[in-house]
Amino acid sequence: MTDSLLKLSTEQVAVNVIHKSVGQITESDVLLASASDAIIVGFQVRPSLNARKLAEREQVDIRLYSIIYDAIEQVKEAMEGMLSPEIEEKIVCNIEIRETFKITKVGTVAGCMVLDGKITRNTKSGLSAMESLFIPVNFLL
Repeated sequence: MTDSLLKLSTEQVAVNVIHKSVGQITESDVLLASASDAIIVGFQVRPSLNARKLAEREQVDIRLYSIIYDAIEQVKEAMEGMLSPEIEEKIVCNIEIRETFKITKVGTVAGCMVLDGKITRNTKSGLSAMESLFIPVNFLL
């Protein structure tokens, strides 16, 4: 199984096998995965009760498989997800720029009024003046 997983490596995403062994998944396996920011892939095994509790506390993902092809396929799908994240653009509000102010050491600040919708402090946003022009902006509320 290790060889099959290592063959999935590409130029952009690499699969690293940190540790492999036989037998039950133990607490030391979970600690190693936690320290390495890795997941545990188990084939035809189960974690001990203490290892399962530790994995929940340390937020380590344990994936268990009984069919080797399922394990390889899921790792491959996870790698493909790393290559091309899906970005969804959603219009949350429409604003009208009422006046702009030039502030030294800061730049240009716009006084705006929300026409519809809602804007929050952490909203990632942009200014669209024309269909082909999009400018990323930060909002200070």
